[in-house]
Amino acid sequence: ALITPDTIQVMVDTGLPILTAATGDALTEIDTANHIFRIRAPERIYSYAMADYLTADLGIAQIVTVQTDAEFTEAAAEFESILANKGISLTGKVVMPGGDQLPNEITRIVGLNPQAVMMWGGAGEAAQVLTGLRDAGWTGTFAYRHAADAAQQGVIPRARVEGILGVDSWTYGADTEATHIFLREYVVAYGEVPTPLSVAAYDAMWFLRAALRVQGGQPAALRQGMEESAALTLVQGTFHPTDFGNGDLARIAQVYVLGKYGAPDVVAIYDDVRRLTPGGTPVEPTPTPTVPAQPTTPPQPTATLQGVWVQVKVNTL
Repeated sequence: ALITPDTIQVMVDTGLPILTAATGDALTEIDTANHIFRIRAPERIYSYAMADYLTADLGIAQIVTVQTDAEFTEAAAEFESILANKGISLTGKVVMPGGDQLPNEITRIVGLNPQAVMMWGGAGEAAQVLTGLRDAGWTGTFAYRHAADAAQQGVIPRARVEGILGVDSWTYGADTEATHIFLREYVVAYGEVPTPLSVAAYDAMWFLRAALRVQGGQPAALRQGMEESAALTLVQGTFHPTDFGNGDLARIAQVYVLGKYGAPDVVAIYDDVRRLTPGGTPVEPTPTPTVPAQPTTPPQPTATLQGVWVQVKVNTL
């Protein structure tokens, strides 16, 4: 069903738990009764992950954003806000729903010569912007929210895909055991590579199964069980709804870079705003070394042990 403010209320009125892969930020906040359970991260988490990777890992501070789809207004605004919290202002911003006049904006971006361009919008528009920038001699980092999908569908020319950054809830380039197993079994069963949505649906069914086994099928009890579920590690990563308290089940974001033929290679994983290792475990802070205390002068040995002592002799046969 198409989720709008009107349809949300209709679904909530059924009293049933509703699982959705929608990523709109406000979705689970609108549902104050927690009937809606989100099985993928909200858009702000993807914005955070990409902003953090660009600035912390790549050391990039000059960024232009391009938005050609109104659907991603919140995501672009969150991205800008996250950069501002890091003390970074956008070098430029293009907001052009429908992509009208993109050639003129591409010329302007080339003139600004940013270190990176972050884009939200249709795959065809992303291909147009990337091709225009590269043809004009721009060599910076190009990041696109749905880069892997665009490459897999052949919308972005293969000659242009290498080095593009993307971010999603999951990609088959993740180097985790769960991903390896799922990818192999899915390809054998269906003859195609799974999408992030495929994995989200698979994870949701396993999560729902676990809740049903504990709570049974009565709607109110099932909703409570889903809200209060213990952490459950699935293909995307760990579902831990009690840490969010608003119906979000998981907030995993995987930042990836496309290879020469468009295959994604995961370079960073986030759980909410916490960075994880490539294997999916939390990154521990590097301990601060401490200066060892100066050794004290050792006591001088005496001819006889002080205090109470026992001498033991052992005979062996």
